[in-house]
Amino acid sequence: MSSLGCFINGNWMPAHGLAFAAIDPTTGEESWSGKAADHRDIEAAVNAARDAAEDWAQKPFSERADHLNAFGEQLKSARSDFVAAICRSTGKPRWEAGTEVDAMLGKIPLSLRAEQERRAPVVVEAAGVVSATRYKPHGVVAVLGPFNFPGHLPNGHILPALLAGNTVIYKPSEQAPLVGQAYAHLWERAGLSAGVFNMVQGGRDTGQMLSTHPGIDGLFFTGSSRPDVRWHKLTSRTRARSWRWRWGEQSASRS
Repeated sequence: MSSLGCFINGNWMPAHGLAFAAIDPTTGEESWSGKAADHRDIEAAVNAARDAAEDWAQKPFSERADHLNAFGEQLKSARSDFVAAICRSTGKPRWEAGTEVDAMLGKIPLSLRAEQERRAPVVVEAAGVVSATRYKPHGVVAVLGPFNFPGHLPNGHILPALLAGNTVIYKPSEQAPLVGQAYAHLWERAGLSAGVFNMVQGGRDTGQMLSTHPGIDGLFFTGSSRPDVRWHKLTSRTRARSWRWRWGEQSASRS
């Protein structure tokens, strides 16, 4: 399948970086081909996300929740095609790819419940003193997708980030660009406001340009200790906070 380019500010735009392709590990055939995002595309994506950030953050929880539910409906409608994209990207059998899609759908009610239970504002008055705990989004966050669960794992970062009022720039694994393209299509069809969700394609160079951009406020990715150290060193040059997931454990580091 040919690339549609980058999904930036609600539109599909051609990328300007080096050409690359992904291979179906089961058949050895090409599953996707296109160009990686370069610094111009990253800059456009960050600008779009920053422009959309304030309005998105100010929307009520119920409205952001409606967008997540609309995304879920789109995923249900496109389930067969999305399962096929996972299979062609990872070599998984259809039944296993189907369980990944089920996990993606299950993440929606989990995120909604967690947001209400763990991030509800708290105001307490004692001895005439008012203490309050309130939450605000980080701003613009980058999400780097892995190859092994190219739908479920980035989705597990993106849904809570959007629900909390952040805007997102997502870079799928260079081994699973087809899944990333299909995922961006779902948000496009769900009617999300322009700039709230953006997607760029590419490999390590694109990921480095994105994660070290000064306009990024947070970085989410899945990995082990070696990439965690590498990305921490990269983001230490910016103000971004980075998170990683390793076998269900979350760690955070402030740069």
